[in-house]
Amino acid sequence: MESCGISDDGLDCTDRKIIESLREYDILGLNTLSSLVGEAPESIFKIYEPYLIQKGYLQRTSRGITLTAQGKCLKL
Repeated sequence: MESCGISDDGLDCTDRKIIESLREYDILGLNTLSSLVGEAPESIFKIYEPYLIQKGYLQRTSRGITLTAQGKCLKL
């Protein structure tokens, strides 16, 4: 897994970019987050966001996507 860029907690480099972007900006809309990490909005919405929500790192609010307390404490 390590040779593929996947950490022990199952995060790949795009997952880490999403978390780092949200740490920097606190709350982001899907299109803004997409442009910051270099992924299509559909990919974030259908692939990355559900996984990170399931892991307890992200939450979707009426204002956008943000980190949970667990996501803020995650060591990358």
